[in-house]
Amino acid sequence: MHFNRNISFGEFYVSKGSGGTICISNAGVINPSQNINLLGANVHPALITIATKSETPLNIKIEVRAGDLKGGSGNRLGMILNAPDKTFFTIMRGKPAEISLGGCLQVAPEATSASGEYNGVISLDVLILNQ
Repeated sequence: MHFNRNISFGEFYVSKGSGGTICISNAGVINPSQNINLLGANVHPALITIATKSETPLNIKIEVRAGDLKGGSGNRLGMILNAPDKTFFTIMRGKPAEISLGGCLQVAPEATSASGEYNGVISLDVLILNQ
């Protein structure tokens, strides 16, 4: 498994004190709520490749989980990942599965949000259904 690109919600600020969400579809369509102001174009879903060296086709199932994002000052932002567009794949040598994962970031009102870089973990389970 290889993460080709991590999910990124880019740089933004919150106006009007009510917080909001930034949602990225699995295809990369960005949908910020009214009070979220994006500052750049570095917003994209995660891209993941799952490959095998097996010459025999493997049927696999993908399960995804994520937790909150944590900032350097201990602040947290809620993140909910989208379900993959497809959860069952057949892979073999030279024919990997490519998965794109978007999600939504829940941003608190500006009075309680701290600036900075936030990081988190995406857990991806690959279940082999047959060999």
